[in-house]
Formats: sequence, structure tokens, C-alpha cells
Amino acid sequence: PGIFRSMDSVIGLVGKDYVLIAADRNVAHSIVVVRSDFDKIMPLDATKMMGITGEPGDPVQFGEYVQKNLKLHQLTYDVDLPCQAVASFIRTELASALRQRPYQVNIVFGGVDRPHKDLGAAAGADVSVASAESTPVASPVPAPEYVSPPRPMLYHIDYLGSMVEVPFTAQGYAGHFLFGTLDKYWKPGMNLEEGKAVLARCLHELKTRFLLQPTEFCCKCASVEGISTWIEAAQ
Repeated sequence: PGIFRSMDSVIGLVGKDYVLIAADRNVAHSIVVVRSDFDKIMPLDATKMMGITGEPGDPVQFGEYVQKNLKLHQLTYDVDLPCQAVASFIRTELASALRQRPYQVNIVFGGVDRPHKDLGAAAGADVSVASAESTPVASPVPAPEYVSPPRPMLYHIDYLGSMVEVPFTAQGYAGHFLFGTLDKYWKPGMNLEEGKAVLARCLHELKTRFLLQPTEFCCKCASVEGISTWIEAAQ
């Protein structure tokens, strides 16, 4: 975060079947707060989103570039890319632009893949076609289709094109304060209320320790049902 003059904070964590991302709502220039109602978490489709920090202009430009390309892919092929593919696309675009016109953005990307049927489970179903010269052969009973459970995923991606899947992370100034809190209170398989409690602890830590205290955070939860949004004040 030291290369950027923006004062952004983005936090993300993974729960049992959801991903939580929270970002402050301030847009600042020098010592002036330009806006205090800006949404820094961009939805990419019904179950995926990314929080972006960086110099004014780049987060919006790069975020819309990713969002519109994913929508074009969905309209062209009638299929939503899984989280891993979307994260790889974001990382590749940042790395490709690195030696041309780098995007000054750091990203917290998260989402949940909707359950899908495993076509390989039914691959043993053999359909035979009878002809005049052959004797029809009875087809074996098809194997039951397996529906994969939803899996929440969270990625930490920086402006250099580095990417890693993480259970929790923080970008911007929040990264200086919150990794100890997240490491202590995060645990695998948390339900939504437990995840919100950990997030509230993080916001309280920023309110207590950070000199430039954000007043409000936009919080979003991605699950198989979609993305929900609420505003939470730092207590």
C-alpha cells in the first residue's frame, strides 16, 4: 500500500458457504474527503465480487473492464466462469499491463461457485443404437448425477500481478492493522453471524488504532443466493 496515495481499506474473509468483503466509503484527495458514499466493491456476476483499492480512476476503469468482459463471456457462451478462472483472468490482465500501462490497483476478489452437476458421473451411461443387422443391447443403468457443494473462494491480488488464495486478507491501510486480528479470530467453517462478528472486530480495531478513521464501511456477502449489501459503522 505504500506506493499509493489513496487511503483505502478493504477486508475479506471466507465462511462456511459465503464470502464477506468490506471496504470504506471515503474518496480522498490530499487532506480533503471528496466523497463519503463511494462503493469500492464491484459485483462481477450474481455470486462474485471484488474490492478494489488504488489511485483514483484506476479502480473504476479496471473494475469495469473486468466486469464487462465477464458479462461478454457469459452472453457469448451462456456460462458463468468459476471463481478460479475469474481470478486467473484478473491476474493475467494486471500482469499483461505491467510493462505497458500498469494499473495502480490492489484487489480482494471473492465469490461462490454455484452447485453444478458432474457430467463425468454419468459418463458410464452407454446409449446403444439398434440397426437392422444388429441386436439391440440393453443400456446399463445410468449412475446418479453428483451435485458439487458450493465452495467459497477468496483471492489476494496485487498490482504486480501476484495472486494467492487465502482464507482472509486485507488491502490498503487495513493491511497494516488487521492481519493479527483476523489470524486470532478467524476459524474454518464459520456461519454468517460468526463471520459478521469477526468483521465487526476488524472495524473496531481500525476505529481504535488508525489515525485516519473511516466512519462507514460498505459490507457485501456473496453466497449461492446472490450478493447482499449493508452499511456498517466502525464502532
